[in-house]
Amino acid sequence: MIFLKIGNLFIFALSSILISAFIFCPERATGSIRAGLFYFSSVLVPSLFPITFMTSFVMKTTLKDLRKGQKSSIFFIFFFSLIGGYVIGAKLISDALREGAITKKQGEMLSLFCVNGGVGFIITAVGTGIFGSQKAGLLLYASGALYSVLGFLVFLPKISKGGGFCGAAYQKPISVVFCETVAETAQVLINIAGFVILFSAVNSYLSGTKLAFLTDFFEITTAVNDDHSLPYLSMLLGFGGVSVILQILSVMKGAVRIKPFLISRLLHAGFSFAFTYVFIKIFKISLPVAALQKAVVMPYYDRFCVSLFAVVSMIMLILSLEGKNRGGNLREDLLQ
Repeated sequence: MIFLKIGNLFIFALSSILISAFIFCPERATGSIRAGLFYFSSVLVPSLFPITFMTSFVMKTTLKDLRKGQKSSIFFIFFFSLIGGYVIGAKLISDALREGAITKKQGEMLSLFCVNGGVGFIITAVGTGIFGSQKAGLLLYASGALYSVLGFLVFLPKISKGGGFCGAAYQKPISVVFCETVAETAQVLINIAGFVILFSAVNSYLSGTKLAFLTDFFEITTAVNDDHSLPYLSMLLGFGGVSVILQILSVMKGAVRIKPFLISRLLHAGFSFAFTYVFIKIFKISLPVAALQKAVVMPYYDRFCVSLFAVVSMIMLILSLEGKNRGGNLREDLLQ
């Protein structure tokens, strides 16, 4: 009880400080909020919306056609989470839970290993865009993904246990699923926008103070702009930052146990740091001189990533149609 009261007092004090800062010094946050909105509209929306929609749509249209769906759904979620990134893994877990493809316990365990930095963000934006080195991006991505792969394989027998596939008895027409997925994806992006704007404002007040180091742990985009130590940055990417963690929790909507999840984020950060440090020594990777200059991260998905997603999505849709009773008319088969 005493810890609960202390926690409430801390939240009240912190909220009071932030409210006072917004009231008496609004100009400091205004520029950062504007920058956060620009970053969200020009970077996050074009990079996250198509990938989030595509993975969710394919998941829903193939969910009931995967034979005894459960184990196939688990591998599907894990595969796309490794490619797509933090929020996409959380969204797929949430969708699978809602559709009954996995149990709540399986969702909780998958949340420990299916929320990683994506290919487009780490390799393209951070590696090539920030450091000017694709090798650095591959190193950072491999270090973070290795923790997830090892953890997933170790716990796979446990994750695979549980209730059987219990999806809905009927399947909605693809046209209805399409419209619902667009609306759900838009809602996810709106939730993300709220966190981006909030932490942009918070970081504006922390910058230039003795607590400026906290900005790295609050918002990952601050870290990739300011820090150029590969092991340290790998640690931050493994942790994800408070903003990303809250985004994940908002998408999961309570379908995750907070304590194990946070412990997993800390372990992910530690292992990512260690893997990166060892890989640098083994492969002798060094950064170009240009990487020491401050840059602005632009996490977009390059043509390779988009092509990869398109190919995989088409394969999944074809397999889905293959498992249905077809009438010979492609248009009717797709819309039935």
